[in-house]
Amino acid sequence: WMIRWSLSGMETPLAVALVLAGFVAFTEGKQWGSRPVRTGALWALAALTRPEAVFLLVLWGMFLVIDTDSREGVRRLIAGVIPPALIYGGWLLFARLYFGTFWPNTLAAKTAGGVGFDYFVDTMLRQVKIVGATDAALAGAMVAAMLFGGARLWPKRLLAQRFLPWVWVGCVPVLYVMRGVPVLSRYLVPLMPILAWLAWRAVERWWAGEEPVPELRRGAALLGIGLASLALVQNLLVYNNVVLPQVRSFGAGLRQSLIPWGEWFDQHTKPGVSIAAPDIGAIGYYSNRRVVDFAGLVTPAMIPLLEKEQPEAVVSNFSFAAVSRPEFLVDRSTRAYDLMSRSPFSAALVPLGNAAVPNLGVARPEAAVYSFYRVDWAVYDSLAARR
Repeated sequence: WMIRWSLSGMETPLAVALVLAGFVAFTEGKQWGSRPVRTGALWALAALTRPEAVFLLVLWGMFLVIDTDSREGVRRLIAGVIPPALIYGGWLLFARLYFGTFWPNTLAAKTAGGVGFDYFVDTMLRQVKIVGATDAALAGAMVAAMLFGGARLWPKRLLAQRFLPWVWVGCVPVLYVMRGVPVLSRYLVPLMPILAWLAWRAVERWWAGEEPVPELRRGAALLGIGLASLALVQNLLVYNNVVLPQVRSFGAGLRQSLIPWGEWFDQHTKPGVSIAAPDIGAIGYYSNRRVVDFAGLVTPAMIPLLEKEQPEAVVSNFSFAAVSRPEFLVDRSTRAYDLMSRSPFSAALVPLGNAAVPNLGVARPEAAVYSFYRVDWAVYDSLAARR
């Protein structure tokens, strides 16, 4: 999954690097948490990159407070809080003054619409499948170590901060479920290296212990080689059979669909027009036109609509007209010009063309068809007045 998202031009690799760097700083020194300034600064930067790291910062602060039972604990608390307060607190202040809210718009958009017990179960199962596809061997070994490793997994004297990575890795998937986030593999990529690290620590203590017994360590080394080989084979199979075919087919499909249409809008429309679309990247980039985002990521006013209706209904019912009146509209469905049959305002749509993409991602392997329309708002107003 890391290779999959490292080539996407998104923030995932940076988030993983900052989270890992923070954990390196966290585990430095005589005991975990003895480098609070560096740890807090790195995780604050990670929080600017991915919202999941905000929860990591919250946990970091909570465990610092719990461990303030001595002068050294108070010193760690003060040193650990100052960098996040300056870095992330400064960003929150700017966001509140500039955007009018502390809450990231992308986070609000991602959680719009996912409700119900079945949805929550499906979200949890999806996360299990994503992690299991590449890390089942390591996760299984960690569970076995926790069941059979006993007291040797934990030092005798334990700061509360020792539990931080376990709580973060365990609670983020639960937060996704509670918030109704439609989880993709990239949302879990920052967690997976930490899961692997915890798994290797657990099996090392289970198999080899802390005492340097040569015979025991030789056996542990052989078991480690076997586990590493199994994990490597598992990842290679997923990369070769799942990731690579999807990336190749999607890339080719994008070059034959949304990219040419983005260029068409650039060449055949006036600079001041706007285009409403469910997937805005290629259209917005290649058209050089303003976009109205049906998903709500860059059009925050869409989010209240998405909380009341499904995205398809927002488009077919023209609910977005209360937010913006774009000159052009892009609809995504399973067949061409599907909006003409499902919308009561189809007479206001002038079809321009369509284009198909073979898939939208590993989790969405089905083909998608984009249909492009010009919107006649005078006709819409006439139809709406009759309703």
